Amino acid sequence: MRGRGIAALMLLALALGPGTSWLNHQDTRWAQAVSAALGTGWAWAVAAVLAGWLVTPRAGGRLRWAALGGAGVLVLAVLGYYASDYAYDRSSSSVSSQQLPPGMPIPDPLATAWADARFWLMGALLTGPALGVLGALTRRNGRTALLAALAVPLLPIAELTMLVHTAAPQTAQDRFGLRVRIVTLALALVWLITVPIVQRAREAKSPRHP
Repeated sequence: MRGRGIAALMLLALALGPGTSWLNHQDTRWAQAVSAALGTGWAWAVAAVLAGWLVTPRAGGRLRWAALGGAGVLVLAVLGYYASDYAYDRSSSSVSSQQLPPGMPIPDPLATAWADARFWLMGALLTGPALGVLGALTRRNGRTALLAALAVPLLPIAELTMLVHTAAPQTAQDRFGLRVRIVTLALALVWLITVPIVQRAREAKSPRHP
């Protein structure tokens, strides 16, 4: 893994973790739109796939680097997300603690953040390597690359379909988030349809060896 690949993974983790936390604390419409898209498991899964794709620039790249990249991006993103959330919670806890009844213990933002982070760190270590390898396989030719490329849009399609059907928006923000998810689902379906076409065109341009 070269320095350029490590820098790309760091930027990806920074945008995914602290970036998502920052968006969650904004009130603008565009921030809510991006947050609605990133606040789902599929976005983090696709980030791990992208990490595996980034660290294996050649079709014959080593899959162990892809596995390490997928897990590394998710671990760094989880740590960055909860570190950012902790900073926001700490700044607001001083205000909220003044509203608590006398004698009631003040909740510890660090303990709460670490309890949640441990769960997602375990998930990152379990799923990150496989997702990274999936991203590396999309660089290869033949049926393996096609199946890997088809699996990537299935991640958002599976989750977003469930969210769209089960969501019950109560506020204007909820309704806006639902529309964002529907648009994202439509884009994922277009991706699923165009993947075989792109794969076929790429294989047609690649040199054939006797």
